[in-house]
Amino acid sequence: MRNFDDLIRVRHPLIRNVIAEFFGTLVLVYVAHSTGVSYSAMSRSNPVGKLMGVTFGVGLAAFIALSAVLPVSGGHINPAVTVGVASMGLFPWAHVVPYIVAQHIGGFCAAGLIYGTHFNLINKIHLEYNDTDEGYRETMHMFAGDVVQHASAGGAFICSVCATAVFLIGAIAILDHRNMQAPKWYYSLSIGFVLMVSLAAFSSNGSPSVNPAADLPCRIFAHLAGWGNVIWDPLYGHYWYLCGILAPHLGAILGLYLYRIFVGAHFAKENEREKHVADEQEMSKLKP
Repeated sequence: MRNFDDLIRVRHPLIRNVIAEFFGTLVLVYVAHSTGVSYSAMSRSNPVGKLMGVTFGVGLAAFIALSAVLPVSGGHINPAVTVGVASMGLFPWAHVVPYIVAQHIGGFCAAGLIYGTHFNLINKIHLEYNDTDEGYRETMHMFAGDVVQHASAGGAFICSVCATAVFLIGAIAILDHRNMQAPKWYYSLSIGFVLMVSLAAFSSNGSPSVNPAADLPCRIFAHLAGWGNVIWDPLYGHYWYLCGILAPHLGAILGLYLYRIFVGAHFAKENEREKHVADEQEMSKLKP
């Protein structure tokens, strides 16, 4: 086993990280979307149960994916996260494009797995609608985000921005060692719960998009797999770029900077903290 590990081990740090991002995104998108497919099949008449079940499944999918790759690549598994942390100066811009490419390829491959895994259900629904566009509209949510009938473009955009911002505020608060000083085992589980709450809180206009790698590459796959232009229909063709791409990137940057402005910038610097601890130790020696 050790010889096999030595044979396949990647020693270049960036390549190793990119492989981890591909794998983590694939796992996240595959499990998260599969949860949505399963709940759609079982709870068509129970929208509340579907919402809670899907968000719970997505949160645990994030827990699984982060547990696998967080120590290797930082566990971005989301282009919006990568751009956000780079804008904060916490990640090198030179690595942004390789990470995003790997994440989108992971999302595309996950869409292929979703199609292969749930083909029987997809085919059943399409046959119920005589293989018309209506049937494809019934199944397109298995691959990408959609909105409810009352949603406007502005409302759906705001929900996606807010969901991503809240998610990033929670995630950076957990990961900031100056803040919670949480043990490493706590990271993946708690971030999964933050994602769960973020999605549940901002689903009034449909499923908010917080991860471009879970939307655009899946739409591309679905387009190639037979959905055609139907997969681009939500919000009259504007959802895929407005809510699927722009909103999560803007939300990630907004959330990270809100955390920095209101919390992160106010922690004492490392040298100041060390001096404060040393002063307290000296003062304790003077006490009788």
